[in-house]
Amino acid sequence: MNARIFLIDMPRMMREIIQVVVTQRRGIDIVGSAGNADSARQVVLSINSTRADLVVLTTGYHQLPDLLMQLLVQGSPVHLLIMTGDGREAFHCRPLGEISPEALLNIVDGIMR
Repeated sequence: MNARIFLIDMPRMMREIIQVVVTQRRGIDIVGSAGNADSARQVVLSINSTRADLVVLTTGYHQLPDLLMQLLVQGSPVHLLIMTGDGREAFHCRPLGEISPEALLNIVDGIMR
């Protein structure tokens, strides 16, 4: 399994943890990242240019609605993993539970199947 991951609006420590965890597994690469100040249009262009399979982002990304709309309109095949630390937000989506390094790798494996 090969997975190309793009990170959006990750706090520095979370980004570093994700990078350490995913680089332990052969075939998973972090191919790019974007910050909260980047426009949805810029982010979509970066996702497309890196040919990312999976985008990992937080619910704090202020351009989230625009990003989702642009990805839907263009018919992008990219998968999204949206992370939150707010339990109330998790119930608006499909909660996957507490995240651990092994759980993160299992989630990536499951998405990429």
